[in-house]
Amino acid sequence: MSGYTEVTDSNFEEHLKKATLVVAYFSASWCGPCKAFGPVFEEVATELAGSSLLFLKIDTDNAPNAAEKHRISSIPTILFFSEGKQVRSVSGVQKKEDLIQAIKQLQG
Repeated sequence: MSGYTEVTDSNFEEHLKKATLVVAYFSASWCGPCKAFGPVFEEVATELAGSSLLFLKIDTDNAPNAAEKHRISSIPTILFFSEGKQVRSVSGVQKKEDLIQAIKQLQG
C-alpha cells in the first residue's frame, strides 16, 4: 500500500489542509534523478504517513500551475507545509535518513 497521494493542479491546494504537516514531492516521469529518488520517497511515505502527516507526489507535467506558484525551478524538489504554509524546501536527490530527519525536526 502506498503512503502517498498523487495530486494535480485541481486538488493540490485542498490537500495542503488535510494534515498538520504535508511533504510535497515535485517530480516528472522523464526526470532521471526523480527516478532515483522516487523509491526513497515512497519508502519514507509508507513508513511515516499518518493522520497528522501527509505525503503528496506531484508530477510537474500534470500540475504546472502548482509548480509555478511554488516556484519549482528544478526537480526533484520537496516542499514541507505546516498548517498549509510552506516552511522548508529541499532540492535534489535526498538520502532516506536526511528526509526522515527533516520531517522529524518539523514535527517537533
